[in-house]
Amino acid sequence: MKKFISLISLISTCAFAQEYQFTTPISGYLTMSAEDTVSGQSGSFQLNLSSLTEDVYLNPINLTVREVGSISYTPSASDIVITRPGATLTVSLAPAGGVLSFDTGYLPLTGSAGGQYSFNGMIPSFIGIGGSYSLVTGGQTYAGSFNYNLNALYGSEGYIGYQGLLATGYPNSIILNNPLNYERFYSPEPNPVANVTAENGLQVELELGQSGYYEICTATLPSSVTACAVPEPTSVTIGLCALGLVFFRYKVWK
Repeated sequence: MKKFISLISLISTCAFAQEYQFTTPISGYLTMSAEDTVSGQSGSFQLNLSSLTEDVYLNPINLTVREVGSISYTPSASDIVITRPGATLTVSLAPAGGVLSFDTGYLPLTGSAGGQYSFNGMIPSFIGIGGSYSLVTGGQTYAGSFNYNLNALYGSEGYIGYQGLLATGYPNSIILNNPLNYERFYSPEPNPVANVTAENGLQVELELGQSGYYEICTATLPSSVTACAVPEPTSVTIGLCALGLVFFRYKVWK
């Protein structure tokens, strides 16, 4: 019986999720930092944020919403270079695909006064960031690569993302509103990402983040954005969305 209920829940989540899309300019930055903990030397640069693009999935039956997004940026530098006597460590850090990616997962919507809902749309993590290092010392080069995520530190203050959804335009469009534009700390994981012992005895331990602990992200989002519905490919899906429309309109105006 529990498996049957779980299957019904999965089907309703997939079948009734209407997709919406938007792109909007934003401003802010994300720090990108690295430190050789053996020498205590470090460096950093910034990703200057420029635009936010999202696919928003709204499920009117389960009253949930999911945001899958990417943020475009311009880096203030291409590499971090750390120098020590007789050694140079170069670290490259860049999100996969040239954009910062995130996925909130499905989040519950609460309240429906006049079609206005609330949800916790904080960006939980930036995923799929790649990096590489090159250590030159004693006439030898030691190189490697790694991947990591930046996960929100929930003990820190700050919040980035929308927390409101206005559904009066459903099913053709929805509005995301009530953004919180605060500074937020994100922790690199895993960490450290490299340990190297050169033939000449020089040691390097490479940690990411400021003090091997966090990166800082700050973003300013528009007060509201309109996300337009993505056309459904089949009449079956359209029929399911029509059923969702009846249910969601009832929820909105109840």
